[in-house]
Amino acid sequence: MAAQELHGTFLSLGGVPRRFKEASPAWHREPESAPAGAPAGVARAPAPLPKDPSFPARCRFADAGLRQASGRNRGVLDEARNPVGDGRYADGMERVLVIKATAGEDAPERCNQAFTVAAAAVASGVRVSLWLTGEASWLAVPGRAEQFSLPHATPLNELLDVVLSSGQVTVCSQCAARRSLTEEDLIEGVRIAGAPTFVEEVMAEGAQALVY
Repeated sequence: MAAQELHGTFLSLGGVPRRFKEASPAWHREPESAPAGAPAGVARAPAPLPKDPSFPARCRFADAGLRQASGRNRGVLDEARNPVGDGRYADGMERVLVIKATAGEDAPERCNQAFTVAAAAVASGVRVSLWLTGEASWLAVPGRAEQFSLPHATPLNELLDVVLSSGQVTVCSQCAARRSLTEEDLIEGVRIAGAPTFVEEVMAEGAQALVY
């Protein structure tokens, strides 16, 4: 079936999403009749649409409303699956939070956010995998987290201890190599792994990834 015919059928069946119709009544118009003398089955050309400068903005507004409603629905679903917040869904599937910290002392606030979220998730019973990349790799070296300072923030070494207590901390293999770091140079319990391991973790069922 030709593209024009599909277009005409789509419009004639009322296939235009409702949010587009409401955003601009001019969007939904019946196609014109087929040209005189045209054989049966020839696509009917859709009528030209009048220009509506406000149409794109209205569509973006409608889409934003749908995304907001969808987010609320996902929150309701998660609460229904795991009403007690014990780190597992009601169907028994474990929740896993994979966090990648891409900054260290070069961007202390962004770095601290990654560690804070990781520690809060561990305290909430969520299984956490914290990846340290870029300048954040140095924070896996003994004594370096203690030197990290950010006003009005929990000391980074304390946050790291919380994550290590029941989570996994990994240093990017390429980042470690560029800094001549081996596992012997790192805090006990911290491993070195590469991109395939990271991809495997974030693609696992029940996993959610955050990058800071």
